[in-house]
Amino acid sequence: MNIKDVKTATKVGDFVLKKGNRNKIGFQYSSDLDKKALSDDSARIYLITQDGIIKKIGGSIQKGGIKGTISFYIGAMTGSPVSSTHFLDRLSQRFARVN
Repeated sequence: MNIKDVKTATKVGDFVLKKGNRNKIGFQYSSDLDKKALSDDSARIYLITQDGIIKKIGGSIQKGGIKGTISFYIGAMTGSPVSSTHFLDRLSQRFARVN
């Protein structure tokens, strides 16, 4: 599914490759995003996309809001990939080969 078909999502930011860093990835938050929205503890659905294609649909009630959810993915990239982060590991490897 293409992210263009989703009418009610708000872009939070972009995962970025961190060369030479143990975490492999970082996150760059959108500058126009309401900072309170980042830490809102309400349950949330999130979409992770690559080139406009939705690669993962997830849900979270983690404390710390969407910022806490994103921190989980970044921190999880320090070791071997598990099922919930395997796709990010593959995407970061593919991105590293292209760039």
